[in-house]
Amino acid sequence: MDGKLSCLTRSAVRCVYVFSAIVISIFSWYECARGMSFKGGHELDYKGVLESIQGENFNELIKSVSKGIDSDLPKAISELSGEPVSVRKHRYLGHWGFEGKIPFESEPYKDYLSRFSREDVIRAWTEMVNRLTSEGMDLTGLPKKQAKALVGMIYDTHLLGDWKPDLKTNRILDPLPHPERIRADIIKNLNRLFGNNSKFTKEVERKLMSIKAKDPQVFAHKVLNVLRKEPIGEKLAASYGETLAKNGIEYIQV
Repeated sequence: MDGKLSCLTRSAVRCVYVFSAIVISIFSWYECARGMSFKGGHELDYKGVLESIQGENFNELIKSVSKGIDSDLPKAISELSGEPVSVRKHRYLGHWGFEGKIPFESEPYKDYLSRFSREDVIRAWTEMVNRLTSEGMDLTGLPKKQAKALVGMIYDTHLLGDWKPDLKTNRILDPLPHPERIRADIIKNLNRLFGNNSKFTKEVERKLMSIKAKDPQVFAHKVLNVLRKEPIGEKLAASYGETLAKNGIEYIQV
């Protein structure tokens, strides 16, 4: 009897320990990610790529996307799986492009993702993509296909911005997808926003595909530069301005 009680006690202690670890890790990376995701330069990247697009709903959308990448997805996977996710490991989750497949068999993700069941990761990822797409539709008034593409553009801009070194350490926090993968995702989203036959999209694609750099950080910087120089916000307003205006989102050229 004493042996059974001892076993039960050890099990209870272990459950409390695991639960505490999950709660602490969730709180820690949530606070850290919240601080670095939007205030650490991402806002400037979003507004640099989608130049002159302004409005409370637009600001709310980019904050929601940023929070989804850095905190909501790791939190959901942690809660579903019962495995804590540390701040230093959150980039293994979701930082593979909005339209990209979950890289279960690709490095550097493979080993870390094996800690969780595929079902939990797929469920959390699918729910987040669907939620952000729905929020995109509600906040912008755009149809589902275009709303998802706009969310994807914001998402991929965030990933490109992550290639900037940390201000305190001057280091890149690993892991991150090679920006070639992000570039492909961006081209897919531009086609969904403006159509496969859009001359504008084809020209942006031509410039993006001309980028060559062995250093992935330099590559990401060049992709961001191309996007900043293209009038994506103006094109968005020209294509969907009336719909966006009904939702308080306007193109205001500075």
